[in-house]
Amino acid sequence: MPNIRNLKAFVSLSENACDFGIHTQLGIPRSTLWSCINDLERETGLQLVLRKKQNNVLTEEGKNFAPYAQRLIKLFEEGVAQAQTSESDEPEGEIIIATTSSMANSWVMPSVKGFQAFYPKIKLRIIAGDMIDTATEMISDIIFRPIADKDFLLRHWHLSYCLGLFASPDYLENHGVPETPEDLVNHSMIGYGEHVFSYCPEIDWHLKGRWPGFPKLHPKVTINSTLSLYRAAIESIGICSSATEANIFYNGKLVRVLPQINGPEVKVHFSTKKGLSRKLERNVQVFNNFFVNHLRNIGIEVKNEEEAA
Repeated sequence: MPNIRNLKAFVSLSENACDFGIHTQLGIPRSTLWSCINDLERETGLQLVLRKKQNNVLTEEGKNFAPYAQRLIKLFEEGVAQAQTSESDEPEGEIIIATTSSMANSWVMPSVKGFQAFYPKIKLRIIAGDMIDTATEMISDIIFRPIADKDFLLRHWHLSYCLGLFASPDYLENHGVPETPEDLVNHSMIGYGEHVFSYCPEIDWHLKGRWPGFPKLHPKVTINSTLSLYRAAIESIGICSSATEANIFYNGKLVRVLPQINGPEVKVHFSTKKGLSRKLERNVQVFNNFFVNHLRNIGIEVKNEEEAA
């Protein structure tokens, strides 16, 4: 087995166009870097670097060996990490989770009791809100909500749902059932209003007059909470927009209005911050596994990002 120090020196060299000036970043003399390469060539029986007066280049053997050297280093580091973390060690620490108010109410909070029964030493700090600012994005270990693809985040999986229209049975009995989008002008509409719902610009898709066949509508009531929109419809205030699976999410009994029409698709991503410490990454993975199982147990399917690509 090649010396791990020699492997790391070779990988650094291969990632920097075989420039031996990389020795300054490695914090070692140029002669030591050369010694690492010479030793690795003896250990492997390969000629990795073609020595030239003007500049040095990787040989074909060196180019072919480089990705395997990277894997050996990764395997070594994983082995060390596993040895340092005994399976008997109980996960502990704190996880900061940013989500929407609706996701917190429907899925995150119902899973917390079971999670803490299994992992009592992990503290959850949940930040719930439809609007998320940059500061919250940066401090969160997990972001579970609609969000843009960002350099500092790693997407693991997502779930999707479409928006549709809903009303209570009492409302429809008293005001009639709309048969076309044009009929909505004669109904009391509920909207999110001119408030910001981060990364979900189509929250009031049914009111703007831009969805095919829909006239521009003026809501009688607006409230910047998707859960409260649903509750307003339960109170027979009017017709609201919500996820087509809203009755499952909110454990309610609203009636789908214009069920043949689906509104915009919304994707809720489960993302984690890159560069987490080994301990925090372990805790985040523990929560991820538990949460995915919780969702599947209540009939919610998630899709890995690799599958969606």
